Amino acid sequence: MKALITGITGQDGYFLTQLLLSKGYEVYGVVRRNSARNLGTLQLLPEELRKEVGLLEGDVTDAAFVDRAVSQVKPDELYHLAAQSFVAYSFANPSSTYDINIGGTLNVVNAIRDSSPRTKLYFAGTSELFGKPEAVPQNESTPFRPRSPYGVSKLAGFWTVKVYREAYNVFASNGILFNHESEVRGPEFVTRKISLGVARIAKGSSEPLVLGNLSAVKDWGYAKDYVEGMWAMLQQEKPDDFVLGTGEAHTVREFATEAFRVAGIEIRWEGEGLNEVGVSGDGRVLVRVSKEFFRPLEADNFLADYSKARKVLGWRPKTSFKELVRIMVESDMKRGAKGAGVPRCPGGEVGHRPSGSQAGPQGKPRGHSRPPEALEAPIYGHQGLRRASGRVQACPVRKLRAPRVRGLPQGAGRDVGAEWEGVLPGEDKRRAEGRALLQGLPRPSPQRKGGYSGSTSRRGSSPIWRRR
Repeated sequence: MKALITGITGQDGYFLTQLLLSKGYEVYGVVRRNSARNLGTLQLLPEELRKEVGLLEGDVTDAAFVDRAVSQVKPDELYHLAAQSFVAYSFANPSSTYDINIGGTLNVVNAIRDSSPRTKLYFAGTSELFGKPEAVPQNESTPFRPRSPYGVSKLAGFWTVKVYREAYNVFASNGILFNHESEVRGPEFVTRKISLGVARIAKGSSEPLVLGNLSAVKDWGYAKDYVEGMWAMLQQEKPDDFVLGTGEAHTVREFATEAFRVAGIEIRWEGEGLNEVGVSGDGRVLVRVSKEFFRPLEADNFLADYSKARKVLGWRPKTSFKELVRIMVESDMKRGAKGAGVPRCPGGEVGHRPSGSQAGPQGKPRGHSRPPEALEAPIYGHQGLRRASGRVQACPVRKLRAPRVRGLPQGAGRDVGAEWEGVLPGEDKRRAEGRALLQGLPRPSPQRKGGYSGSTSRRGSSPIWRRR
């Protein structure tokens, strides 16, 4: 079985990749081209798993690329996770959000229809489709009323998938997933912002955590549970739409309270509205509210009715709300203490104030113009910019050395490219395989005698793999 994942470098891609590999799938993923060669959450996977993933470098907004990827891989299953999924950003840049979320989805369904009609498609929907719900809880029959450009873009994707399913007999299922979080969630999302802020405060920071609407109500679950539901949707005889959630509602205030409790800090709430603060037992202000983090239109009061998924898919959430919060906070506290599993900035570890040989003048990390507090959030994604603790964080991104891909000779890649003539200058091992696949070139295989030599095809710099 072969699977192709768009958005593989994000949170859901991280967990879905592990699930599919554990089931024996051959996994390919689409990664956006970027100068830093940033692999997002994939770099957190164990080496033995990373080397099993074939990467295709391109963009879902490029119709020609998507068509080549689908026609060459011919996946049995395609999980379309790629999206601009940060709601606040969708208000600031709706055009980009629509291009990625609507145009990208249209490219995917067209590629399946034209090049691989037997491929089963999963589309990542969202509870933001409901916006201001007319009923509580929400299920597959609840009317949609999106209240953000992100929600509107996902609604267009949802109906695109349904139309192609009915018009072209494509196996395409929509997953309407309520908020699902994890220890690898992007730090711009409120749950991860809280867990990072709590970890920082627990380590001695005096800077309060700054949040928006503390009364917003969400249905939060663990992303690792939800990818099992995604997979289950594509194992059915017929495509359909399914709601996944926990059936439990909690406010942002509750999430923050539980997060501090995990860190051994009791917090009480005083005041109302923008004047509300979270205060520790000794009177320290730990949480403040800022209008900056309120949405122009709030979408809340979400509560999932996942009874259809439970009955048809046999799916149910395994991780409780308190367990989810514990996983996130303890993970960020561990990373803050050891820097484990987090991309590091030159001169200092994420979450640490460097000292001694690591520190520059006035205790600032070498190579940084921003204060050490700006290092608190791990950098995932291609831009190297994330909002955390109330301000935009920046961190120089270091190029990552990619591991060897299954099927490529040991000498291939950026490190010793001269030993494998088919790898282009500056190209790592996995991208070499992905490019060869997209360009219709024979897939490289381990050499037995002699080795490989690279010549050039009509495309110019594209290598033709052959035995000596």
